[in-house]
Amino acid sequence: MNLQVLWALTGILSVIFVNADVCDNIYTQQAALQRCYDDQGIDYVIPLATEQMKNALLNTSVVCNDPAAFIRSGLCAANISRSCAPKEVVALVPSSTQFIKSINYLCSHVAELKPDCIQSHLGEAQACALKEALKNSTDAPDFSKDFTKAICRTYTISSVCANYHLRDCGLRSRLVYRAYNEYLIPDACRHPSTIIG
Repeated sequence: MNLQVLWALTGILSVIFVNADVCDNIYTQQAALQRCYDDQGIDYVIPLATEQMKNALLNTSVVCNDPAAFIRSGLCAANISRSCAPKEVVALVPSSTQFIKSINYLCSHVAELKPDCIQSHLGEAQACALKEALKNSTDAPDFSKDFTKAICRTYTISSVCANYHLRDCGLRSRLVYRAYNEYLIPDACRHPSTIIG
């Protein structure tokens, strides 16, 4: 579920650095992000900010068909996000190194996943994460003062919801999914944990 946070940040806060006008609005940002994938021949459409996020990275046939091209696309999107995002948000975009590790990990463990099962339960996990994140945001005294903590909490909530709602997919599938998502936790949110490999 950490992936939804990543793509939400990428989709909402992105801009291409070649054209300064791209930062002006969400639609120019959306177009710039889409070019990252189109230019690499990756069949992925960036969802509009108003749409429910879909976990495209679990579509292993897209990601692992050409991991190097997918990595180039993702790094392009992350660079766009960093170039236009406020300083406090840049620290919440996963590092390039972690993104590369996540894709390499996913593709090397794809045989252990049950992608159809994960995909069928992902909506429940997303709804859980959104509900809990909203509930927790109202508990926070001042979201703007504690932005990083609130976003980092969202990563934790997403992980807990995913683990619970993906329980029917089997232990190994859940562990691979969890490890993959742990790679995507931004450095600003890192807590000591073991990433299985």
